[in-house]
Amino acid sequence: MEYHRRGALTPNHTRRAWTIKAMAIIISLAILTACPEMAGGQGLEEAEQHIRLVYSRLREAEGRGADVKEAALKLNDALTLIREAASEPDASKREKNLSRALTIIGEVEASIDRLIEEGEARSRMRTATLAISTSLIGLASIMAYIYAPRAFWSLWLRARRDWRVKRA
Repeated sequence: MEYHRRGALTPNHTRRAWTIKAMAIIISLAILTACPEMAGGQGLEEAEQHIRLVYSRLREAEGRGADVKEAALKLNDALTLIREAASEPDASKREKNLSRALTIIGEVEASIDRLIEEGEARSRMRTATLAISTSLIGLASIMAYIYAPRAFWSLWLRARRDWRVKRA
């Protein structure tokens, strides 16, 4: 018989404590997998938060001139998949819909930087086009002011060069 300090655990007690902890972990995992509403609910909430984050980045991209129509439609599809996953009683279909939605969200998030660059380039091109067209209109107006009278009278004289003037 071994004597130990009061309150100290014997090797059998230590093994028993580890066994109890392991059993508690296994039971917790079994409960979470047996109740898909508890396990899947957190995944759905995370997916919805991720969609909100990507949507806010899309709004910022739109403010910087990006064309976000396609990306917004993809996010809408992902949101539909998340809602279908939330109402799906079958766990495998729920996980499949949720993974497809997360894939779509990831694709949209990856494309945001490219959309911003394209939007800024389009904005610069629009500004340059506006400046060039305004300059050309101004130049055409000045040239018309200077050369229109001369051109008008030379054309008028050329059109009437065969006319004869009679005394009245």
